[in-house]
Amino acid sequence: MPAPPPRGGHSAHPAARACPQRLDQTPMTLSTILFAIAALFTLAVNLWIVTTMWRDPLGGLEKLTHRPEQLPQVMTGRYAMFVVLTVLAIAYRDPLVLMGLLVGYLVASIADTLIYARRNLPYAKHFQAAIACTIGIALCALAITLG
Repeated sequence: MPAPPPRGGHSAHPAARACPQRLDQTPMTLSTILFAIAALFTLAVNLWIVTTMWRDPLGGLEKLTHRPEQLPQVMTGRYAMFVVLTVLAIAYRDPLVLMGLLVGYLVASIADTLIYARRNLPYAKHFQAAIACTIGIALCALAITLG
């Protein structure tokens, strides 16, 4: 049986060549089941955090044991995480993975832009980040289209 095509037809990463493009085409193996459990768990935790913070930002900070005075240090850690995620997405060598990451960054940039703009505070840097993300998404989409 021939090996399945690379994910999206363009990835040079060996692990990507070994994976079918769609989850519904994947045989039910222990690996597939563990991945699905990990994915659902991660999604559930992140959705809980978002809804907790959305409903009551100050109460959410308390529930998550964050302190407002420590937020600058916390944000530094978050930006370091962005760098790690970006390096991993680049190392995977699949434009779809990088594009998905950039979509997440775009959501954050737009959210920050709206938060500051609604309060008549400077928001240009956040808006510029959204533009940069949009350009990156467009470049990834072009790379995917051109194969």
